[in-house]
Amino acid sequence: MDEYLIGKCQFKRSSEIYAVYYRTGNQGIPLWTLIWVDDVLWIGNPNAIRAAKEELGERFPLKDLGRVHFFLGMMITGHPHERKIVLLQDQYIVTIPELFGFRERHTLWTPLEPGAVLVSNPEPDAQQIQPCTAAYWEVQCTLFYTLSPT
Repeated sequence: MDEYLIGKCQFKRSSEIYAVYYRTGNQGIPLWTLIWVDDVLWIGNPNAIRAAKEELGERFPLKDLGRVHFFLGMMITGHPHERKIVLLQDQYIVTIPELFGFRERHTLWTPLEPGAVLVSNPEPDAQQIQPCTAAYWEVQCTLFYTLSPT
């Protein structure tokens, strides 16, 4: 797909994010496409998007699912009259404790109230504390994803 987008469709790949491609249309308006596995997100002028979909559809089977609402765990809301796109990760962040079995843990919202005192559990359950390097890195990567600029 990379060769087709760059060669036939004349897109350029972003040097910062491997899955992002862009090109400039006839009127100098950019068209962006983000490809993640088998999902494609288009951002740009509706006519340019339609033309790019037709080009890509000549080589690859496409199914148009309409306007995007969720992509990669983010809720996406468009406000065309304000020329604004809003990305929200609330739903993704809320699922993290469940995803890693932390739902029953003692979680806190931050920032804490001024003067809050934190007390540790004096006798942690030995069965609950089991080092697992893979799980640790999975949690770290998940949290890092939520902090990455979008």
